[in-house]
Amino acid sequence: MSRYDPKEEDVSYIQEMLFHPINIGSIGGVFLFTAIFLIASGPALAIAPILLYVTLLILSSLFIPDLKSFKDYINQEKRKESREADHNRLIEELSKYTRMNIAFDQYGRRDPQRDSTELSTYLNLKNRVEKFYEMANTGGGLSTRDVEKIEDMMLDYLRMWLATYVLEEREASVDKKELERKISRLNQEMEGKSFLEKKKLTEASEGLQKVLLRQKSLSSQKEAASAKMLMIADGIEELFSRKLSGPSSVSDFLEEQLGQLNVEDELDMIGVDFKPSIEQKINSFKIPQR
Repeated sequence: MSRYDPKEEDVSYIQEMLFHPINIGSIGGVFLFTAIFLIASGPALAIAPILLYVTLLILSSLFIPDLKSFKDYINQEKRKESREADHNRLIEELSKYTRMNIAFDQYGRRDPQRDSTELSTYLNLKNRVEKFYEMANTGGGLSTRDVEKIEDMMLDYLRMWLATYVLEEREASVDKKELERKISRLNQEMEGKSFLEKKKLTEASEGLQKVLLRQKSLSSQKEAASAKMLMIADGIEELFSRKLSGPSSVSDFLEEQLGQLNVEDELDMIGVDFKPSIEQKINSFKIPQR
C-alpha cells in the first residue's frame, strides 16, 4: 500500500473513461465521418456515426469502469500524477535552502565537483529509478509496482533532506543560552510570590524547559535524518546491483528495505507535516510570550 494510492471512493471511473484521451480523440473521428456521410449521402445518414458512437459509449460504460484492469490503469495514472506533484513540490521547497540546479563547466559539461553531496546522490538515485522503469517496461523481471516503491524511496530521500534544513532552521530560531537564562530568571521570580503568581511562573518555566529539551534533541534528530538518507541511497544502490547481477527477483529485498526505511516515524518526531504544505511546522518550539 503506497501513500499515493487513491481512495476508490474518490475516483469516478466512469468519468475517467469518458474523458480518457482515446475517447476524446474518437469524438473527432465521429465528426469526421459525420461530415463525410453528410457530403456523400445527405443528412439522413449523417447522424449514423453519432448514433453508433453514443450506443457504443453507453454499452462500454456499463462494464469498462468495473474492469479490474481498467481500475488498475487509472489508479496507476493517479499515483503517477501524485508522485510528480510531490516531487516538484519537494524540489521547489529544497531550492529555497540550496541550489538544486546541475552545475556545468565553461564548456557546457556537467561539473559534479560543484554539486553538493546530497544533490549528486539525488541525481544518481533519479537515474537509477529511470533505469528501473526501463527494465520494467522491457520485461526485465521488475513489475511497475515494484519500481513505484523504489521511486517512493527516492522521494523519501528528498523528504529527509528537506527535514535536515527544517531542523537547522528550528535550531537557529532559538538561542538556547538565552532560554536557559529565562528559565533561571523565572525560577528566581517565584520566591515570595503569591500562589496564583507562582503557578503562572511555574507553568511558564515548565513550558520553556520543554522547549529547551526539544531544542537539545534537534541535533540528534538531524543526525538521524542524515543517516536515513544514507540508508535510502545505499538501499537503492543495493537493489540496482542485485538486479544487474542476475535475473533474480528483488521484491523480497525491496520489501525488507521498505520496512527498514520507513521515514514516517522520523518525520513525526521532527514535527514536520509535508502534507498538504511542506512549510507547515508545529508551533510547539516557539517560545511562549511572557
